[in-house]
Amino acid sequence: MRINRRLRLLASGSIVVVTAIAIGRLVVRAQSHANLQAGATQTASSEASDTGGPILLVDVIEVRKVSVQQTNGLIGQVEPYRTATVAAEVADRIVSRPIQRGDRVVQGGLLVSLTAETAQTGVLQATHLLDQATAARRQAETDYPRTVIETDANRQQASAQVAQALADQDRAKAQVVQAAAGERRTLTLTRQQEQHQAEDALAQTRAEERLAKIQRDRQVYLVREGAAARDALDRAQATFDTAVARRQSAEQAVSLAKEGARQEDRDSAGALLTAAQAHAASAAHQVEQARAALRFADTGDTRLAAARRQIEGLRAQEKQAVDGVRQAQITLTKHSVRAPFNGRVLTTMADVGDMLNPGAPLALIGEIARVKATFAVPELSRSALRLNQPVMITVDALPNHHFRGRISALTYQADAKTRSFPIEVTVANPEEALLPNMVARLNLPVGGAAQRLLIPASAVLGDSSGGGLCVFVLEKGRARRQEVRLGTPYADYVEVTAGLTGGEQIAAAPQRLSDGVAVRLNATDNGSLARRPR
Repeated sequence: MRINRRLRLLASGSIVVVTAIAIGRLVVRAQSHANLQAGATQTASSEASDTGGPILLVDVIEVRKVSVQQTNGLIGQVEPYRTATVAAEVADRIVSRPIQRGDRVVQGGLLVSLTAETAQTGVLQATHLLDQATAARRQAETDYPRTVIETDANRQQASAQVAQALADQDRAKAQVVQAAAGERRTLTLTRQQEQHQAEDALAQTRAEERLAKIQRDRQVYLVREGAAARDALDRAQATFDTAVARRQSAEQAVSLAKEGARQEDRDSAGALLTAAQAHAASAAHQVEQARAALRFADTGDTRLAAARRQIEGLRAQEKQAVDGVRQAQITLTKHSVRAPFNGRVLTTMADVGDMLNPGAPLALIGEIARVKATFAVPELSRSALRLNQPVMITVDALPNHHFRGRISALTYQADAKTRSFPIEVTVANPEEALLPNMVARLNLPVGGAAQRLLIPASAVLGDSSGGGLCVFVLEKGRARRQEVRLGTPYADYVEVTAGLTGGEQIAAAPQRLSDGVAVRLNATDNGSLARRPR
């Protein structure tokens, strides 16, 4: 019929959301077309009008204005919330690929394994170098405190040796002077006074011998206990031997002083002087040796500084070895390619046995537990949008489902060609009902709500004689044909722009009516029952 063709043409216009409650008030009762035909046929056969014609039982609709909101219907596309093309980072061959297209993956899950023998060997070598560097650094750090202690001990010992050598030198000089005086006394005969002096010298040398013996015994004890060096004992023994020799010489001097000078005494005095002079020379040499040892001990600070520099160098080598191990482990890790986040395998791009280069793509991973739908919003609707605004979308593949989302991205510059603003709507999708590349639809309001005179599209007839569109107004028990002009369709309803003003009662299913036919309203409705359209 022409009405159906015209309604199809009107349906290609803007989509309008009608307030369900308001539209429900339009309908007193709407039955299906088939039921209405059956009821009308039965009624026509059972009743007759006053003129002898049939009286038709009809359902009635009261025409009223309702508030409607005009919307823009946008078409977009469902996309994964995020995608990642997983690629190889090293050049090697694929040995396993446990995932297939469409598989679910979790973050960190294995996607592809590459041959890793060379990388494993590199880790072992780097670990061995690290162990060696760590051992060398620890040994150097352990040796350093001992070196510090030894350096201090050597410095103190060298200082003591210098002091001891100087003291020995002074005594040796005194002995030379004493031996020279003894020789002179021997040569000039010994007097009573010289005898007393010789006895005093003997007493002094005995005291020195006792003191030297005490020093020697102390050094013997210290060397036995490991608290002193052997050369200190040697010096103490030499000092003791010297003291014994001086004591013996002093005894001889006393004896000679008592007996008088003889040739052998003169020879002995000369020998004592020679020995004293030799001892003095030896003491001077020991002083030089002790001073050289002190100078060497004073270079300990330089050796300590060198040891500290060595430790710092070993620490740097250890750090470099640690970095080498870390780098080798990273290289080994790159031979196991893992998922960057939870999602689905959308595409696989390589298979077992393929030889890869760095950067070669392996798989495309997409997160679809939440998705985003992209739309192009016209200028008229852009100003009413805001971030995180809740919206409802539908998809053609699931016509009876609505999905709640929120606006997650708004642009602030229109496309130069279409003058529209791209937006993104994020939708939770735990059951993965929404899949990538599905067609999505979004209705956005345009302007404010307006009052429109709406009637069901099923209440409109097309005149077969070419008279136009019409409805049947029910008044005074008769059906009157009324031509109408229609406007915008609203789902199962259509706007009336001329022919009706509101408040009229019209037939819900006028297909069997004609102008002037007798009618009776359905008594069960009484014009008060309302049914909300689906």
